[in-house]
Amino acid sequence: MLERQSANARLHALIGDAANTLSPAHIERIAAKLAEAAAPTPQPALLAQLQQMKPDRCANGSPWAENRLNAGRCNDLASASRCLHSLASVLRLLHAAQLTASEAELDQQLGACEIDGLLHAARCLADSAASALHAPTMGV
Repeated sequence: MLERQSANARLHALIGDAANTLSPAHIERIAAKLAEAAAPTPQPALLAQLQQMKPDRCANGSPWAENRLNAGRCNDLASASRCLHSLASVLRLLHAAQLTASEAELDQQLGACEIDGLLHAARCLADSAASALHAPTMGV
């Protein structure tokens, strides 16, 4: 009974006193339609982005689109795409650090530890991209 009163209250809020003239069957049908059409609870943007990140997606977020390849190989090539995109970002940071080192004061430069970390990250990304590109292909 509480559900019917709740549905009637929602209808009353939507259509005013006309809701009082509806039969219980109509109220139930309209309430069901309203429930179907209810917008889902919005999800935080970060979680939505994380859910969209899938192993078959390239750096630009699209799936690797080559019809002749099996799904595993498409995942490998998408992984290589992500690694190379990340490698380009790390190399841009290293290039900026190198330019800063020749022009900026010491306190405005990246430290040796940070540069070493970026170089290590670049090597790991390059190795990972090469591994994905040279992965054995099964059933291509």
